[in-house]
Amino acid sequence: VGDDVQIQVAAGGLVFGSVQYQWYFSATVKGGPVEIEGATDATLTLNDVQESDSGDYFCRVSDNLNIAFSASATLIVGGTGE
Repeated sequence: VGDDVQIQVAAGGLVFGSVQYQWYFSATVKGGPVEIEGATDATLTLNDVQESDSGDYFCRVSDNLNIAFSASATLIVGGTGE
């Protein structure tokens, strides 16, 4: 609790045009994935994480021709951060 966390994705293979990123969050209790507003870089930075930030994070990576989704990264937040 209270730490900063970074999750990173890399685009590989042939890229057609500029690469665009959009991160999503799916809470373990609350349900379906939601788009994280403003999270459009290859690295997602979460500041001062709290237990409510626990869940799965994944990224949609696209270029001019293709769309792919990353595997999910599961974040578990608990304790006091000490």
